[in-house]
Order: sequence, then C-alpha cells, then structure tokens
Amino acid sequence: MDLTEFSECMEVELERPLPRKISPCPISEAIIEIRYETDSPGEAVFGMVYSAFRQDFPESKKQPVLSIPEQIRKIDPNLMYLPEHHLVNGNFMLLVGPRSFALAVTGEYCGWTELSRKADEVFDRLHRLEFIRGVTRVGLRYINVFSFDILTRSTLRLIRGDTPLASRSSQIVAQIPSGNFENTLRVANGAVVKMGASIVGDSIVDIDVSLTKDLGGFFGHRKSILDAAHEEEKKLFFSLLTEEYLATLNPEY
Repeated sequence: MDLTEFSECMEVELERPLPRKISPCPISEAIIEIRYETDSPGEAVFGMVYSAFRQDFPESKKQPVLSIPEQIRKIDPNLMYLPEHHLVNGNFMLLVGPRSFALAVTGEYCGWTELSRKADEVFDRLHRLEFIRGVTRVGLRYINVFSFDILTRSTLRLIRGDTPLASRSSQIVAQIPSGNFENTLRVANGAVVKMGASIVGDSIVDIDVSLTKDLGGFFGHRKSILDAAHEEEKKLFFSLLTEEYLATLNPEY
C-alpha cells in the first residue's frame, strides 16, 4: 500500500463531530517525533542540524543523557532515541538525537494549523540535509493537564466487581491499535504535574499516536500522515470526555 492510499484508508466515520477548538485548552505539550536510520555519527548529526536551524532556534541546551557513555546510549533501547540536545525558540523546541528528531511546543498551545505548518517547514529543511537513510517511526504525542481528577469527568472507569473504585491516585496505561496506528494512552490521577517550578495540575491524559509501517516515502507524504495521526489523537481524546464535561469547554466546531 502506498502512502496516498494509506491516508485515504485512515478516514473513519465518527459517532460525533470533533471540536475544532475547546476553551480552556488542557494541552500543555505537543510533540511530533520521527525516528530514523543514518550512517552519520551522533556528533555529525547534531552539527548538521544545528547549522541548519541555529538562526531560527538560537538557544542550545545539552541534555542529561549525554553524561552516559556513548557506547551504552547506542545499545540501550531506553536511551538510544532520547534527544541529546534541545534547540529553543520561545515555546518551540527541536529535540535532536543521533536517531531521533522532534518538534515540540510547550505552554500555550498554538493550534494544529500552526503546529503542522511549522512541522512541514522543519521537516522539509531536515530532509534536505540528506543524512537520514530511512524513517522507522513517526509519533504524535499530546500531554493534557487537568487541575482535578479527570476520571470523574471521563468515560473511563475504575471498577472492582460492580463497584466504582475510589482512589487518591491511579494510573491507566493501554496500547490501543487503530488501523495502521498504535495509540499509547496513559491517564494518571493524583500526579504532581509541574511546568518549570510551578505545579500546574493533578491529572494528565497522555496520548502518543505512532506509525511504524509504510514509511519509505515519509518526507513526501508527511502532511497526510501527520494530519491522519492528529485526527486519530483527537478521536481518542474526545472519546474519553463525558458529554457533560465537553459542554463546559465551550467547544467550537
């Protein structure tokens, strides 16, 4: 299946329309990541990326993973895809690693139109550096933060027998396949959610939509793939909210 056919296959008939916008918006962070194969060493990868993006992302921050020996980082599956450098411009960041690259936005969410436009520009410039042999994974992740127990306003339930299970803290993790996508859902309640030094919430809904198939032509079809992943994420997120709670968020369609 080529990627044009794939994007058409991802169109799913929805039971209810998806809002274009809600307010207040709970999104605290959105990340678009690719993982790739390359013949270039990690230092060379960062050098090329930094040279290409330093005018637009002037602030560079080394990440703690660099304190771990490179030989270990190369073989440990928990480390090999972690970014080693952040390039920062306001709320936007590039997360650069020897086998991964991501565009992230933190704080006030800019909306999908602006984020996808920025991603298209960034990935076009990345592709022109010509060090990526192939893309092995695409991920779109949204982290939503709430100041209350989100389970009380969610379609999710913790039940013991026939009785709802009350708890001060809980965590639900699920892998949910959907067509060619894999959705990783994590809902945590009673978690201290920080942004910088400030506590900003008590619950999170963390959704990571990933694709690992048919990525040979990713750069040529990146917009349709990311749009389909975004639709997938929205579909899952809004399915978690009760109709009553959604109505309080001033949805715009």
